[in-house]
Amino acid sequence: MTFDSTIFSSTSPSSYVPPIHTVDGSHSAVSHIGQISTSTVSLSNVYHIPILKLHLISIGQLCELGL
Repeated sequence: MTFDSTIFSSTSPSSYVPPIHTVDGSHSAVSHIGQISTSTVSLSNVYHIPILKLHLISIGQLCELGL
Protein backbone atom coordinates (compact mmCIF):
# COMPACT_ATOMS: atom_id res chain seq x y z
CA MET A 1 0.00 0.00 0.00
CA THR A 2 1.23 3.46 -0.80
CA PHE A 3 0.07 7.06 -0.82
CA ASP A 4 2.38 8.05 -3.70
CA SER A 5 0.73 7.63 -7.10
CA THR A 6 3.89 8.73 -8.93
CA ILE A 7 5.80 5.51 -8.17
CA PHE A 8 3.44 3.23 -10.13
CA SER A 9 4.63 1.92 -13.47
CA SER A 10 1.04 1.02 -14.37
CA THR A 11 -2.38 1.30 -12.71
CA SER A 12 -5.94 0.22 -13.22
CA PRO A 13 -9.12 1.32 -11.47
CA SER A 14 -9.84 -0.78 -8.42
CA SER A 15 -12.69 -3.19 -8.82
CA TYR A 16 -14.44 -3.88 -5.56
CA VAL A 17 -11.85 -3.95 -2.80
CA PRO A 18 -13.08 -3.87 0.80
CA PRO A 19 -12.23 -0.65 2.66
CA ILE A 20 -8.93 -0.54 4.48
CA HIS A 21 -9.33 -0.29 8.25
CA THR A 22 -6.72 1.93 9.92
CA VAL A 23 -5.41 1.80 13.45
CA ASP A 24 -7.43 4.87 14.49
CA GLY A 25 -10.65 3.07 13.50
CA SER A 26 -11.27 5.00 10.28
CA HIS A 27 -11.79 3.42 6.87
CA SER A 28 -10.29 4.33 3.53
CA ALA A 29 -11.05 3.29 -0.03
CA VAL A 30 -8.47 1.98 -2.47
CA SER A 31 -8.09 4.52 -5.28
CA HIS A 32 -6.18 2.37 -7.79
CA ILE A 33 -4.34 -0.93 -7.98
CA GLY A 34 -1.08 -1.10 -9.85
CA GLN A 35 2.47 -2.25 -10.31
CA ILE A 36 5.61 -0.75 -8.81
CA SER A 37 8.94 -1.66 -10.38
CA THR A 38 12.45 -0.78 -9.30
CA SER A 39 15.82 -2.06 -10.46
CA THR A 40 15.66 -4.82 -7.82
CA VAL A 41 12.00 -5.75 -7.38
CA SER A 42 8.64 -5.67 -9.12
CA LEU A 43 5.49 -5.63 -6.99
CA SER A 44 2.03 -6.17 -8.46
CA ASN A 45 -1.40 -5.57 -6.96
CA VAL A 46 -0.18 -2.60 -4.91
CA TYR A 47 -3.00 -0.52 -3.46
CA HIS A 48 -2.96 3.27 -3.85
CA ILE A 49 -4.52 4.80 -0.74
CA PRO A 50 -4.08 8.59 -0.82
CA ILE A 51 -4.65 9.20 2.92
CA LEU A 52 -1.71 7.04 4.02
CA LYS A 53 1.33 8.84 5.42
CA LEU A 54 3.87 6.11 4.57
CA HIS A 55 4.38 3.04 2.42
CA LEU A 56 3.34 -0.36 3.82
CA ILE A 57 4.58 -3.72 2.58
CA SER A 58 3.68 -7.26 3.57
CA ILE A 59 6.63 -9.44 4.55
CA GLY A 60 4.48 -12.50 3.80
CA GLN A 61 3.89 -11.32 0.25
CA LEU A 62 7.62 -10.68 -0.22
CA CYS A 63 8.29 -14.25 0.94
CA GLU A 64 5.73 -15.55 -1.57
CA LEU A 65 7.75 -13.76 -4.28
CA GLY A 66 10.89 -15.54 -3.09
CA LEU A 67 12.52 -12.40 -1.71
